[in-house]
Amino acid sequence: MSLIPLALLAFQFGGQIVMSRVLGINEVPTNVLTSLYCDLFSDPLLLAPLSKNLKRNRRIASILLLVAGGVVGGWLQRSSAGMSTALWLAGGIKFVIGFGWVFWRSRPVAVPDSVEKVAGVV
Repeated sequence: MSLIPLALLAFQFGGQIVMSRVLGINEVPTNVLTSLYCDLFSDPLLLAPLSKNLKRNRRIASILLLVAGGVVGGWLQRSSAGMSTALWLAGGIKFVIGFGWVFWRSRPVAVPDSVEKVAGVV
């Protein structure tokens, strides 16, 4: 019974990493913490103000959330709830996030004038 949410989470993680690449958000790899550290510490704007480096902010948030998830998962696994509860909880959170994406409204992206002139729109 514990393998069902594990299989579903493995499938979802693969889709999540592909989607991050498709959307162009490569600074948030969801499956490898080492690449986050490498990208974070090799960022030339590491010490820039918060509003000036969105990619660094995403990387730091990813590291903190991955560590927090590991701590909560470890705590749940050692409690009377057990590992299956931790896996079902993770699967439920992923499902809620995926369901939220279905109804997410995107903002229209403004196209710069230079792009419109090149494309012959103007």
